[in-house]
Amino acid sequence: MANQTTPSPTTEAGIAFAAWVADRRTLTPEELADILAQLQPPAEVAPATPTPPVTTPAAGPAAAPQATITLPIQQWAGPQGSFATLSPSILPADIAPTTAFGQEFQAWVTKRDALTAAQIADLTAQIATLTQNLAAVKVAAATPTVAPALIIARTPYPKWWNALLTAPISLATAGTQIIVATPGKFTLFIASIVLVVSDETNISFGFGVFGSSGAMLLGGGTQPSGMVIAMGDSPAPCGKSGFTITSDGVDVAVGGFVTYYLETET
Repeated sequence: MANQTTPSPTTEAGIAFAAWVADRRTLTPEELADILAQLQPPAEVAPATPTPPVTTPAAGPAAAPQATITLPIQQWAGPQGSFATLSPSILPADIAPTTAFGQEFQAWVTKRDALTAAQIADLTAQIATLTQNLAAVKVAAATPTVAPALIIARTPYPKWWNALLTAPISLATAGTQIIVATPGKFTLFIASIVLVVSDETNISFGFGVFGSSGAMLLGGGTQPSGMVIAMGDSPAPCGKSGFTITSDGVDVAVGGFVTYYLETET
């Protein structure tokens, strides 16, 4: 979905309104209260309802029973039963703005009244878009940022990774090579084996007191010419004996290395 953008005002009223909106967000509460007071027309005082005067006969001797008191007809400013309309002494247009915001708003109102119907429709669309964009910005600002979770966990190193030792593998022909000699009071663990062969041969490993591995054919027409064996968290134990490699290929060179560590008795 494309990002919503705010169109640039194309009328004087639109430019004035954009400036008014920009300044409005920097007003203090006192300035806002002052502007609201300016925008409200002064309260009109409702005219008081005139009360027809009542003539009370003066105190004196009792009137003769045959006498009748007649009240004069009251004269009103307008037709009988109506009141004259009062005009306020001050109109909203006569109030002089006291802040820069109020002056811009008065200019905006003046220019708005001079717009054509087409310009009013265009300005209304601009105001609606501006209002929607401001609301979207407020929602985005109020949305907390969520840190992405780690999806792939880092593989932990074995506890012995910083105590590894290395020994070379080097055979020029058929035979057995002692890669790691008997460690005496230590227990030997093989962590990884890396080797390559120059031609077809069978390779086997001797894991100390745990015996020999099976023969592995390398270098043949359909066989790999090397291998990498990483023990990871399951190193191959040899006990208190050494590690050897045996090759049966005459004039076949075997090279590589072994990583291992020695663990003391607890």
